[in-house]
Order: sequence, then C-alpha cells, then structure tokens
Amino acid sequence: MRLHRRSTTSSTQVAQLRKIGHIAETAQAKRFSDYLYAEGIENEIEGEDANGWDLWVYNEEQLDAAAQELKVFELDPAAAKYAAAVQVAEERHR
Repeated sequence: MRLHRRSTTSSTQVAQLRKIGHIAETAQAKRFSDYLYAEGIENEIEGEDANGWDLWVYNEEQLDAAAQELKVFELDPAAAKYAAAVQVAEERHR
C-alpha cells in the first residue's frame, strides 16, 4: 500500500524518489508523512501494517532535511507539531 503526499501541480518525477527511513507503526508513519507534506516536502510512504512503512521523498534537494526531521520525530513522535500537521495536510488535499 502507498500513501502519496504530493501537490497536484507538482512536476517532480517519480524516478527521483529517495528512501529516508522506516517507521514500524502505521499511525506514526502517516503522521510523519503529513508533517513532511505540511512543511513542503512531498513524500510517500509504502508498506504494510505487519512490516512497517518505508519513507520516500520526491525531491533530492529536500532529502537531508527530511532525514534530519525523521531523527527528531523518532525522539518524540507524539510532539504537538506532528499532530497539528495532520490537519494542515488534510486541508491541502481538499
């Protein structure tokens, strides 16, 4: 299963996807994906509930920033900034 977090006007090619890491829990993977999207980093999560989720970023120029954000997220995935990002991401997808 895949969850895409991309702008509908994006011209970034899928061939540019770069893996930044893995998150075991579905809810956390979706929350982090929404956070990246809210921060302007188009991304995708791919995987299954049983095996966890791989995290991919579309723009290579954002790879380091996304990887750094993942390290911060892993320290405190329940931080308020991640919960707030879910609403921002949902509003952008409407």
